Amino acid sequence: MTKNIIKWEKDGFILQSFQVGFAEKYYEDCFTKPSVEIYRLTGSSGTYTKDDVINFYNRIVADPDRFDFIWLFVNCSG
Repeated sequence: MTKNIIKWEKDGFILQSFQVGFAEKYYEDCFTKPSVEIYRLTGSSGTYTKDDVINFYNRIVADPDRFDFIWLFVNCSG
């Protein structure tokens, strides 16, 4: 079964479903820039290896019963 790619855009923000082929980018964008505030708000320890994150991402994308989404801010200047 192939999942549909779901994507909403408004005011420079994008909410989209996880997609095959973006695991490396997900790791680079979300796990290489530590933020104590993000860890606090998400309840995360912030201690994940690259392999752990990529394996997690790929498992979610392959699961036909699961839909996860990511927020993107496309008007970011830095």
